[in-house]
Amino acid sequence: MRFQKLIVFMLVLMVTTAISCQQLSNKAMIAGEMIGADNLTIFLDRIQPDGSSVVFGKSDIAGGGKFNITPENGFEQGIYRLRIGEKGLFFALNGDEKRITVEGDLATMNRFDVTLKGSEVAEEYVAVMNNLFKMEASADQVKEAIQNIKNPLVSMHMAQMIYRNDPTFLDVHNAIFEKLNKEYPESPYTTYFGTYLANMEKARARTLLAQPVKVGDMAPDIELPNPDGTVYKLSDLKGKVVLLDFWASWCGPCRVENPNVVAIYNKYKDQGFTVFSVSLDGVDERTKQKINDPQQVEARLKKSKEQWVQAIIKDNLSWEYHVSDLKKWDAEPGKAYGVTSIPKTFLIDREGKIAKIETRGVLEQELLKLL
Repeated sequence: MRFQKLIVFMLVLMVTTAISCQQLSNKAMIAGEMIGADNLTIFLDRIQPDGSSVVFGKSDIAGGGKFNITPENGFEQGIYRLRIGEKGLFFALNGDEKRITVEGDLATMNRFDVTLKGSEVAEEYVAVMNNLFKMEASADQVKEAIQNIKNPLVSMHMAQMIYRNDPTFLDVHNAIFEKLNKEYPESPYTTYFGTYLANMEKARARTLLAQPVKVGDMAPDIELPNPDGTVYKLSDLKGKVVLLDFWASWCGPCRVENPNVVAIYNKYKDQGFTVFSVSLDGVDERTKQKINDPQQVEARLKKSKEQWVQAIIKDNLSWEYHVSDLKKWDAEPGKAYGVTSIPKTFLIDREGKIAKIETRGVLEQELLKLL
């Protein structure tokens, strides 16, 4: 009798264990190992369509960096972030994933230098971003990478992260929205992204209305000296396609964009294309009043001019048309063209008319229309 009871107990235990194991195996989870994160807490955030986030799950990280997060109701379609302190790893999920593994190092986590498995969508996101970080991609390479992404949810979030609210890249955003609307028409991400783009279109329209020069206008002439004192006039370049580029040695985004401009200049300079660079280096009136010492102002002006010249050399800006009145934001050409931030570019056709305002990411394709 006791033996029979033991058999029954063991059978019940085996069945219960089997059910428990089956339930555990069916439960969605994200697990892995993050070197250097011992005894910290890892959070799984779900990024809402409007960019805000909610905590979707969390776990204390054990010795060796091992963690295991089991969302109570499984995964949902959307954008996620693994977060440890100030470090974060973004990725996307379809919502039908069961087990995702992530292995990496906390030090390079936010550069997407991890091994992620278990979701084709997430794997694509991480692989593309990691590759962009490794190659220190140019603006054109970034744009090409975003356009070639298979999943529109991934390309949507990537474009929003990289381009922010810059209306220059509305063509990229609109192409993504078409794919997103086709593949996920009922998704709240699609609805929000459509509203986001409509607002961006309105903002661009307001900006264009406020600009003193518009597409189709004759480009206001510029007549200024180069660092050696040689005076160049923009109007003397009539007959060529000209990129009018407002920049400065102190402008980080300008310096990042310079290699792209150099590459396109070298590719098309023999076909009638050139660049006319207006530097906003120098000292403006506000700074002069703040310094309130003519000698210090002169020293600041001299240093700024040296930095301008060094930036031309360092960035290999080999075209000859580099001019400036060294008045920084008080520069006369800046006022004429309504320049309130840099980089700011205007593509001018062979007749001297403005053909395109803002060319980052689209310079080559716009240039080909005019050559």
